[in-house]
Amino acid sequence: MELIEKFKTFLEFEKNNSDNTIDGYGRDLNQFFEFIKIDPTEVSEHHVVSFLTDRRKEGLSPTTTNRKLSAIKAFYRFLVRNRIVTFNPAENIEVAKTTKKLPETLKVEDIKNMLDKIDNLRDRVMIELLFATGIRREELAELKVNSVDFVDSSIRVIGKGDKERVIPVHPHVMENLKILLQQKRSEWVFPSRHKRKGHISTRQVNDIISKWGKEANISGATPHKFRHTFGATLFENGADIKSIQDMLGHVSIDTTNIYTKINHKRNKEEYMKHHPMSKEEE
Repeated sequence: MELIEKFKTFLEFEKNNSDNTIDGYGRDLNQFFEFIKIDPTEVSEHHVVSFLTDRRKEGLSPTTTNRKLSAIKAFYRFLVRNRIVTFNPAENIEVAKTTKKLPETLKVEDIKNMLDKIDNLRDRVMIELLFATGIRREELAELKVNSVDFVDSSIRVIGKGDKERVIPVHPHVMENLKILLQQKRSEWVFPSRHKRKGHISTRQVNDIISKWGKEANISGATPHKFRHTFGATLFENGADIKSIQDMLGHVSIDTTNIYTKINHKRNKEEYMKHHPMSKEEE
């Protein structure tokens, strides 16, 4: 649909959304219009509710249906802004309540095992940066050479909402990064191998992490799990929660506080494993 393609272009160039977000919104919108089978200008709140209800009956989780609702809301905000429609039919529909799960992390030993398997410097530096800095995959893909400070041993990234932050990087990772950049002539730390100009895509980042995860027998390795591992590991080792918030680029400290709950869960597991009373029950 032409309007969906225009919306995706808007998300890419004006909202600076990730490839993954744009593709996901596109799929959700195509699914929505295949279901209702009417012109976008004729959609009412009833059509949106009917679509979401049908998805829930199919067994989709509240998180997934909320994402679909977000796609529809964003699409109609775009249409209202461009005066294609006069109102947003999804605006007053509330999101479904969800249960917050603790974020999944990777074991440090597994990450070390993964690094041992890697046979090229680019992929090694990519994974080292994810673990050493906790940056998002979009931030990794779009990292520029001029954002690397070898004197200060840090990188500067532009996060969500175009907010800039500076993150310290371990000297060992900086050494490998310097060697990698000496081999390349590009404005990007990770240039695309398929385009003459431009950086690697977030999809390629996913594929690289997945490939080496499988090599190391790690189930479901993703860039975001590296991000969670960064936050959880720092907290476990005594880092200040406010510093972790700043490095991860969280707007709210509440988002960062999830890592305190991971630590509590691990403490409980260790308690049950090692406390004398637990051993007496065996």
